[in-house]
Amino acid sequence: MGYAFTMDEPSDDMATPCGFSNYQMNYVRLVMLWVSVIDGDGYKAHNWPEFPICDRTLPAGEFDGVGGRISAAGAAFIAERLRQALETYAVEDVLDFFDDHPGGPEVRSWVEEFAGFNEQAAQRDGYHLV
Repeated sequence: MGYAFTMDEPSDDMATPCGFSNYQMNYVRLVMLWVSVIDGDGYKAHNWPEFPICDRTLPAGEFDGVGGRISAAGAAFIAERLRQALETYAVEDVLDFFDDHPGGPEVRSWVEEFAGFNEQAAQRDGYHLV
């Protein structure tokens, strides 16, 4: 079980160019909350001054399971904030709260992968969670 993302309409033979296990996506989601990419639906973004909740912040429920759809504008926002998270070491800030985590380099690589996928999706018509 995990998360898969595709830019194509969902179908039986679709390609999923980006995917994470539940374990990996939990860390990516925590970073997205830290930098106010997502908020609400039982989650609370941190709303730091350098990463404020804004009108582009997405409902957190979009990433709770299959069936979500992220627009090109939403993908651009996700990519922008995740790049800022990587540049400012926000990933490491999140990991400071855990005694046991997979390590900064590994989590950074997942965030980097998701940022890259969102950059590509922003140039198209967004993506689907499948």
